[in-house]
Amino acid sequence: MRAYDAGGNAGPIHPYRFYVTSPEVADKPGDLNGDGLPDMLAIDETSNLLIYGGTGDGAVATKVPLSEEGEWDAALLAHQW
Repeated sequence: MRAYDAGGNAGPIHPYRFYVTSPEVADKPGDLNGDGLPDMLAIDETSNLLIYGGTGDGAVATKVPLSEEGEWDAALLAHQW
């Protein structure tokens, strides 16, 4: 797969140099961190993406930042029913 810049110019091809092993169990709906519980994504007031891990009792754990550059200001997040 090639990446293209804003002008439509193709970037260099970089081969993958690693393999990812598959977990023994399939991902569960809404599980984003691999613990088997539904999690929540949010965007904070500085446009950074956050993840709140589910705790299994209807609460969420402490937020964990997933970005630092404030690049999520135009993002729209959706959820699965």
